[in-house]
Amino acid sequence: MIPVKTRENWSWPVARWSKLTIEEAIYHRLSTELITLGGRVYPVTIEQGCSLPAIAYKRISTRRDPTLTTQGGRFVSVQFDIVATDYTTMRQTRDAVRAVFEDIVGQYAPGAPYIQSADIMNEMDGFDTGTEMSLGVLEIEFYYTDL
Repeated sequence: MIPVKTRENWSWPVARWSKLTIEEAIYHRLSTELITLGGRVYPVTIEQGCSLPAIAYKRISTRRDPTLTTQGGRFVSVQFDIVATDYTTMRQTRDAVRAVFEDIVGQYAPGAPYIQSADIMNEMDGFDTGTEMSLGVLEIEFYYTDL
């Protein structure tokens, strides 16, 4: 039986799942490669009141690449939202996220889909005048197949 994932238990060890989704593989890679974030990696939205910098990631599109016999691979675009108290920290964090995925192929964790490519599609800077926080967006398109 696969346990239900919630915000509270999202960081369960990878070994609890027999097969990971692309989002779980991305979370695993970010949380193990960017240990300086101290676990401030969240699915979809950043927890209100958390320490900064922090990252939220979400799937923004999926395109299938069918073959004659199967659904084949999938192109999945994932948006990473980076929030920091200042512009320099936001840029450094976004650069670190990009470096984690740039030119990296293979399985990000045991039981994860096989990533065949990770292409940087877009980067954007922003500033929220209401909270006075620096915002960054990074969009990466992953092409993967299930093993």
